[in-house]
Amino acid sequence: MIGVDAAKTAIYDRLKIRDPGPGYCHFPIGRDLEYFEQLTAEKKFTRYHNGFPKQEWRKPANARNESLDSRNYAYAALHALYASGLKLSAHCDRFARMVRARRGEAQPAMPAVPKPANTESPAPPPVERGDDPWIPRRNWFGRN
Repeated sequence: MIGVDAAKTAIYDRLKIRDPGPGYCHFPIGRDLEYFEQLTAEKKFTRYHNGFPKQEWRKPANARNESLDSRNYAYAALHALYASGLKLSAHCDRFARMVRARRGEAQPAMPAVPKPANTESPAPPPVERGDDPWIPRRNWFGRN
């Protein structure tokens, strides 16, 4: 079950964000006008039922909205991954480090965090490529 009304509201709110940053929607350059017409085909209306307002989404009879439906399901899938424990920002940071390492670029300096006195803890063991399900054993091009 997906709360499509809430997801559509969140998508439309994110489409209003003009500057790249949290919540900003990125689109491939090749998207055509038809995609964006489908993405914005539905409009939110307020209907009253037994005297209480109810928000609902409507689209014109001849309009297509497959782009909005696809984005809606992708948004729901992302939140399902978050609910199962996905820490997307940590994986994005790890991926960026892997790309920089492959390119031979210098890693950005990590800010020094002072350690509290008298609390010496052993460092965690290094993560091997095969131990972490988020680090692929082979890269996408089939080379190690």
